[in-house]
Amino acid sequence: AFFQVTHDADRPFVVTAGDHRVIDIGTKFGVRREAQAVRVTLLEGSARVEAVAGAPQHSAVLKPGDIAMATHQALTVQRQSLETVANALSWRRGMLVFHHATLADAVAEFNRYNTEKIAMGDAYAAALTFNGALPTNDIAAFVRVTQKTFALHVARRGNEIVISR
Repeated sequence: AFFQVTHDADRPFVVTAGDHRVIDIGTKFGVRREAQAVRVTLLEGSARVEAVAGAPQHSAVLKPGDIAMATHQALTVQRQSLETVANALSWRRGMLVFHHATLADAVAEFNRYNTEKIAMGDAYAAALTFNGALPTNDIAAFVRVTQKTFALHVARRGNEIVISR
């Protein structure tokens, strides 16, 4: 989810995801709940990320360009370029941007946005490095690009597309 919030000290805007919450301090930010973590991507302003009651306590105030990964045990913050942050939020424009992503990670990202699913058929293909920008809903283009770029095999198995060596 992406939020653009005008700060109001009397009525703070709070997003709770898993065992963490993000408190706006007048900002534009994205929150993504993953299997074992919450990722907060700060585009403008600042926001505080903190653990909710009952979780080990940790917190951080984010500035533009920060990407925080919060798990139950820890909170890490990495400073990224604003271009990297914009790419992480490219789904808002209907695009997925990949820089040095594994093919498995790119497939997982496409699967988040589509009912038609892609599967990796082997570890070799899954580990290949992928760079590119494609529309979130254009699975056919993604499959074509990976097939031609890496000379991979593409087959249909039931309701999914399988990519392998």
